[in-house]
Amino acid sequence: MSEHKCFGDTDYIFRVFDGTKKSDKNLPIEKALKTAHDIRKFEIDLFWRRGTYYWAFILAAFTAHFALIGLLFSEESNKEFCFEEFCNLSGMALLALAVTALFCFIFSFSWVLVNKGSKFWQENWEEHIYNMEDGVLGRLYKTYLNTSFKSEFDPCPMSCAPYAYSVTKVTMMTSITLCIFTFALTMFYIGLLFFKLRDVYIPFAKWFVFAIVPCSLVLLLFLILLSFSKHGKSKNFEKSKDAGIKWFQRPQ
Repeated sequence: MSEHKCFGDTDYIFRVFDGTKKSDKNLPIEKALKTAHDIRKFEIDLFWRRGTYYWAFILAAFTAHFALIGLLFSEESNKEFCFEEFCNLSGMALLALAVTALFCFIFSFSWVLVNKGSKFWQENWEEHIYNMEDGVLGRLYKTYLNTSFKSEFDPCPMSCAPYAYSVTKVTMMTSITLCIFTFALTMFYIGLLFFKLRDVYIPFAKWFVFAIVPCSLVLLLFLILLSFSKHGKSKNFEKSKDAGIKWFQRPQ
């Protein structure tokens, strides 16, 4: 079994280029830097392609779920779409709803993991660029506009002003939110099945639906908005607090 070697930033060039010294004129840094840029762009492209791929599965699962609800409460079934009628659904109908909701959760959870994997490989190649660019391009890639320098940058999500939010981070948090929602939806049907089987269905189900669920949704909405505003920012801008300078450089 091969042994993995770990090393720090100080000996990056020496290790990556097979022990070649930094002063060697034949060191292929420029070619390696271009390759790293190309692979990074490829990983970003894959990030969005994979997202589209999983959205197709998620949409199909949600379509099946709501189509089943529509079938159960169609005009032919003579059932009104209300809580009491939901309580009167058979155990098999609730089980079918739970299964379709579970598929929604599985695809959402898979999307979360795929996003995390895509983000890892994107940042992997960005780190390569950070380590190689000094000798070729200077510190171009790790120098950014300071969002504290001008008044037109605004972190408020309801403002039209630009800000340093990470597009991939926001997408990842969206996938996590959907994953939480589909998990709660699955647990909702399982809870209704449990109450039905225990013969305490309607009293406890009403308490569960009209007390716990609304409070949980309000709390979840607040946490989601707070998380998006706080953690959706690009990590490169965490220390750009000095409003007196126009440019911010990523720390070494």
